[in-house]
Amino acid sequence: MAKFSIKAIIAAIIGGFIALIGGWDKVMEILIIFIVLDYLTGVGLAIKDKKLNSEIGAKGLLKKAAIFAVIIIAAQLDRIVENPVNLFRTSAALFYVANEGISITENIGKLGAPLPGFIIKVLEQLKSKNDEEVKLNG
Repeated sequence: MAKFSIKAIIAAIIGGFIALIGGWDKVMEILIIFIVLDYLTGVGLAIKDKKLNSEIGAKGLLKKAAIFAVIIIAAQLDRIVENPVNLFRTSAALFYVANEGISITENIGKLGAPLPGFIIKVLEQLKSKNDEEVKLNG
């Protein structure tokens, strides 16, 4: 019985989180993958440079949590204006996908692995496009 209760609690927490971020779709899946990859490549780089530090790691996790705070805010704004396509949430998520992707490629480059140029180019275009939209709307 205790196992069912723990599973139910975990399912409720995950369900509540998904509702707060405006649902689960490919953009959110990609964002989470990029956040995890950025953190892991950052830890790998810290190990390589012999600069692994739990305080820096904790600050990195706080920054990742802050990303989700912004996503939650954007999702709630979509709800306020009754936006059925999650425009604000998706735009915010794509902004962070670009930022995290650029950070991942920088970390990989510093680790010494070669990168296909088109990946960097696409990420920079995504970031640039998102920055332009913010300037137009802001």
